[in-house]
Amino acid sequence: MQSPIDSLGMGKALLDLPRQIERSFDESKKISGLPDAAKVDQVVILGMGGSGIAGDIVKAIATPLARIPIIVSKGYECPTFVSSRTFVVAASFSGDTEETLEAAGAAMSLPVLVAMDLIGLIPDVETEVQGLLQTVRERCNSIRDGLDTYRSVAQKIGNKTPLIYGGGDLGQVAATRLKNQINENAKIPAFSNVLPELCHNEMAGWGSSSEMATANMEAVHLRHDYEHPRLAARFDFNESVALTDRVEVTTVNAQGPSALAQLFDLIVIGDQISLELAALHSQDPGPIDILAQLKQELAK
Repeated sequence: MQSPIDSLGMGKALLDLPRQIERSFDESKKISGLPDAAKVDQVVILGMGGSGIAGDIVKAIATPLARIPIIVSKGYECPTFVSSRTFVVAASFSGDTEETLEAAGAAMSLPVLVAMDLIGLIPDVETEVQGLLQTVRERCNSIRDGLDTYRSVAQKIGNKTPLIYGGGDLGQVAATRLKNQINENAKIPAFSNVLPELCHNEMAGWGSSSEMATANMEAVHLRHDYEHPRLAARFDFNESVALTDRVEVTTVNAQGPSALAQLFDLIVIGDQISLELAALHSQDPGPIDILAQLKQELAK
């Protein structure tokens, strides 16, 4: 179900994602004038919010493949270590995100994964993208067909505050993305964290699972096939603690032939869940009035 209030066509834009990916990939292959891999010591990606998540995706996917560090910077200032041997990418969805423009300088903006492949920093992005496209097409078709999985998860969250947990770098990106989309589209609070880190702090803060129920919270686990083997036991323990006091944990499992495909699968699932939540809360998922007000204040 798409939100009955959707002035900016967010639901339509989500279903158009496969075409956007294909077009972006085709255009990116035409990029020229990139540095040699031997002249690049690190990659820095500048961006905030929806733009910054692109950097998080690149870091999660490329770090296991690249031999140089990949840093995502989400503030006003460019890191002081940046030099002529740093490949810098600036991303701004709206084109006028103040923090990105302040930090960008003369940095280039381009599809980072393709650029890193062209430079020779990571291998065979084209194969990854083909698997990604197939996965995203199948997921979008399931949304068009009215599969009720997304609505079911949204209904379980309902008026509760979701605590969204992912495993490792890939799961952290998916959890952060879903948190942000729920904030922006449904206009309700949501929080995210990552395993195994939360097992060393946030888990202790619960006190007991009854505390979660009293606080009107719902746990959501985002799972994928590229988790460290030890994370499965931690997810299981997390769920068992909740079930002890009959607090339900909703688990969403990714599909796809690669880490990139499964990450985008979780992103599409999460985006649709956020749109379903927007519908349940009678919210228009497009406009974000409070952020527009902030930009107006900062422009004075």
